[in-house]
Amino acid sequence: MADKTTVTIDRISTETLHPLYAQYDGQCTAQPSYVELDLDSGNLGADYSSAVGGGVPVRVWEGDVVRYDVDPHLTASEINDLLDEIAPIAQEWIDALTPWMDVRDVDAGFKIQEICERRVTESGGVWDAQTWIEADGLNPALSDGPFFPPVGKEINLRHDSTDADLDEIAKTLRGIAEDDGLITLENVDEYLVAQRDILRDKKGAE
Repeated sequence: MADKTTVTIDRISTETLHPLYAQYDGQCTAQPSYVELDLDSGNLGADYSSAVGGGVPVRVWEGDVVRYDVDPHLTASEINDLLDEIAPIAQEWIDALTPWMDVRDVDAGFKIQEICERRVTESGGVWDAQTWIEADGLNPALSDGPFFPPVGKEINLRHDSTDADLDEIAKTLRGIAEDDGLITLENVDEYLVAQRDILRDKKGAE
């Protein structure tokens, strides 16, 4: 008698707040993120696709591994909670499989799909730094000195700010965003360099 396949959860252990969010250079949107169940091994986990253009591995294409789209803004703890909720349903699915059965016909699969589709993050999600900082009409380049991001903490960005200064400002902004609204900021360094360059150009024109 064959050994019973048991679902095992590959839990998210990273300290990254939003581990399923990835947007590659030159792409307009984030990579697809998903929950994945290996029907042969029972491994259940979550990840984002590294492929650009929508390709999937052969085992996914053939149905041995099934994937369900999920919100890329889910936090690590939210992903683990989702996997915990799905695990017993996944086990039900694997237990019901027979060699001649089409895996797509098992009700458990539809239940997992519904859970994944309805799960949205309760965090602030992932924001582009410029969008977050300028959400209330703020433009740091209009003033050579302190500015106040959405939560009101003073940030001192000047035309003569060094790269080390910008690193500290970026660290502060990321901390503010995460502490205040469980937000991950993208492109912070690039944004600050661009704003400093604008300030330098203005200073040079005086």
